[in-house]
Amino acid sequence: MPWRGEVALLLLSAASGAADAFVFLCVGQVFAGVMTGNLVLLGASAAGAGEDGVALKVAVALGAYTCGVVVGALLT
Repeated sequence: MPWRGEVALLLLSAASGAADAFVFLCVGQVFAGVMTGNLVLLGASAAGAGEDGVALKVAVALGAYTCGVVVGALLT
């Protein structure tokens, strides 16, 4: 892979991580792009280890992700 491709991948990875960190810390303690993290938060909430109200936020994020996948699949 040419060095430009590697630099682009590093920049995209950094941007994705920064967006997830910003949304998690500032918007509502859910992950914007990583559904695995949301499932972990949902499991922690179900076990009683999460904060109050996190399960609803995570469920909304997972529902929105599912709707996006369905719409994207139908469009393609």
